[in-house]
Amino acid sequence: MIKKDEVVESKEGKELQKSTRELGELRKRKTEVEKKLESLNYSVKTKAKKK
Repeated sequence: MIKKDEVVESKEGKELQKSTRELGELRKRKTEVEKKLESLNYSVKTKAKKK
């Protein structure tokens, strides 16, 4: 028979896994956005130099 605290631990563990996975996805998205921002900044700077 499963004890009540074991059930709670497993539920918390699943929530933690989900949170960790979401955090990983957010970090990946943040990196993508930062790269896009850098390329935009670069293109703005190069266009400014040409004028």
